[in-house]
Amino acid sequence: TSFNVETLQEEFKLLEKTKLKCKHIYLYFKQMGLDMYTGEKISLDDLLKHDNYDIDHIIPQSLIKDDSLDNLVLVSKNINQKVKGDSYPLPIQLQNEKTKKLWKYLLDEGHL
Repeated sequence: TSFNVETLQEEFKLLEKTKLKCKHIYLYFKQMGLDMYTGEKISLDDLLKHDNYDIDHIIPQSLIKDDSLDNLVLVSKNINQKVKGDSYPLPIQLQNEKTKKLWKYLLDEGHL
């Protein structure tokens, strides 16, 4: 077996990327694979390979210094940056029947 530095570097990059996505993966399954602000299905493949999703603080850190998993949700980066920002409570555009049902279900099941 030959030693290949390039292969090891690629494996290291993949490992680091996976480690960085641990919270993303946890929140993905906690939220049943759904975006908490849109209610849309999140592609696990997209989540792992791209940077299209943010971990957002439900109550912004500008208001409270809570970085616990209970205050974090996985959401579309685009929606988070353009609509939610540091708003609290959630802007009216993000409060619809689909997302209200999702939040209620996860809260009732003890996931939030």
